Amino acid sequence: TQEFAGKFILAKVDTDKQQELAAAFGVQSIPLVVVVKDGQIADGFQGVKSEAEIRAWLQKQMPSPTEQLVSAAAALEATAASDAEAKYREALELEPAHEGARIGLARVLCLREKYTEAQAIIEELEKRGYLEPEVQALKAKIELHAAAEESGSVDEARRAVAANPKDFAAKVVLAESLASVGKNTEALDLCLEVIEDGTGPVRDKAKDAMILILSTITDAQFTTTYRRKLATVWY
Repeated sequence: TQEFAGKFILAKVDTDKQQELAAAFGVQSIPLVVVVKDGQIADGFQGVKSEAEIRAWLQKQMPSPTEQLVSAAAALEATAASDAEAKYREALELEPAHEGARIGLARVLCLREKYTEAQAIIEELEKRGYLEPEVQALKAKIELHAAAEESGSVDEARRAVAANPKDFAAKVVLAESLASVGKNTEALDLCLEVIEDGTGPVRDKAKDAMILILSTITDAQFTTTYRRKLATVWY
């Protein structure tokens, strides 16, 4: 693997000692060589091949320049979003239709609060007729940001609620503003309060806001908990 500069990890499995693993891979005879990528078997062959054949086969398994840029960009998102953005753009120069690069760029643009450009990418992706759950969450985040921008800052929304604690519409606005800055728990609890104590159209507004906020969150356990709370107070 040194020759390939660590681009893959070579693992040898003793099928006699690892019978469960052998069964999972459907091993019927050995040698069996497989490539595992993103947790899935991407390719493989059974039997013996010459060194030249193995080298040629390995070359086909190596990530393309675009895939290398996408992987590098993903690794940079949490610590250097601007560098990640640059790498995603570089990847798209090589392959403009690469979905991983387009999704990654939309994600990092949202991180950098470049929502208009991110929305344009998502609209293009939507033309396929579907959106991945992650992209759907990004779309919801952009919608939430737009709603929060219309309603003003968190401080302004807090002042409005403090001035009139029974103004349930103002509490929905505050919830949207809180969620736009990542304070999801407080935002969702406010929505629940409005649904429980409010009447008429404002309850619908709070429910819609809550559903939108939940759609921006990828923590399944968290969203399940709050969907149950919503069902309890709504019905």
